[in-house]
Amino acid sequence: MAPAWRDSDKCELCDAPFFWNLKVMWDRKIVGVRRHHCRTCGQSFCSNCSNHFTVFPAMGFEKQARICSTCHSKMEKYPEQFDLTPLAVSSELRQGVVEMQLQESNTRLITVGYDRIILLWNVAKML
Repeated sequence: MAPAWRDSDKCELCDAPFFWNLKVMWDRKIVGVRRHHCRTCGQSFCSNCSNHFTVFPAMGFEKQARICSTCHSKMEKYPEQFDLTPLAVSSELRQGVVEMQLQESNTRLITVGYDRIILLWNVAKML
């Protein structure tokens, strides 16, 4: 499971203020930056300090998710500590469908085939 996101008024790595931190922006005479959260540690970072992307299936990220420079370095230095093996299987629908359900709220289609395989489809572009 992904960690809880930490709140901060500035980047937790380079100390750059986020755009709502008006006092620090005024004091330093700089423009604030947008906040991003690292999907592995939950800390707040600017885009420069969180410009890496990775899958992390154990935390629920089967697609590329933003991570900070610190977590990226840990993943490169100690790859054996991070299981990046996909938990989801992507496949073409080759069997007949027994049941299907459309979940419009999250643009997903769930199908169950005669082979008893359950597939989850992203149908956002079709709706």
